[in-house]
Amino acid sequence: MVKFTLHKLAQFALALGILAGGGTVNAGLISSNVDVAIYFPNTSSLCFDAGPRIVSSSVEYPIGSFPASCNASIAVDITDGKFILSLDAPGSFQSGSFNGFIMTVLSGPTLLDASAESGSAFSPVGVSIKNGNQLLLNYQGVVLPSTPGRVSSFIDIRTGNAVPEPASFALLGAGLAALIFWRRTRGRAPRYKHSLIG
Repeated sequence: MVKFTLHKLAQFALALGILAGGGTVNAGLISSNVDVAIYFPNTSSLCFDAGPRIVSSSVEYPIGSFPASCNASIAVDITDGKFILSLDAPGSFQSGSFNGFIMTVLSGPTLLDASAESGSAFSPVGVSIKNGNQLLLNYQGVVLPSTPGRVSSFIDIRTGNAVPEPASFALLGAGLAALIFWRRTRGRAPRYKHSLIG
């Protein structure tokens, strides 16, 4: 009776642990090491590389991070799941096969996909992910709003490398512990008080 109960308990705990192992959260960009560069007139022509930064709660590339030849009013803020480009309007991006930003994740999660938010004051003509670690934002030919002021373009980024939630680890550990306990009690040979041999 005890073995049957332990057996069922171990199976139940193991099943719970395995099922809970599927509970995951996506790893975001906070604490990642990223580099943002401007390319024009194509992705082979580097205009300016602003250098690597660690993504945190502050603005990674504040006004002044980019030279006047690019646009000194540019600021780039990277959050856990967004790339936010802000600059002064009015104005426009020159035409070319590519005029925009490439964000490279030097260390951090894999980039899965990205898209422009519909509420942005202006949006890129192209958003793409390359090699799982580069976000390409092409603003070539984009005209900014005519009203003077600060405008922003919001890009949603989805990252990979799912990280198990702590509760999943706890349930998985409980399941494994129950399984080990069950195997140890099941594997014991019966003990006899008296020897059968003479």
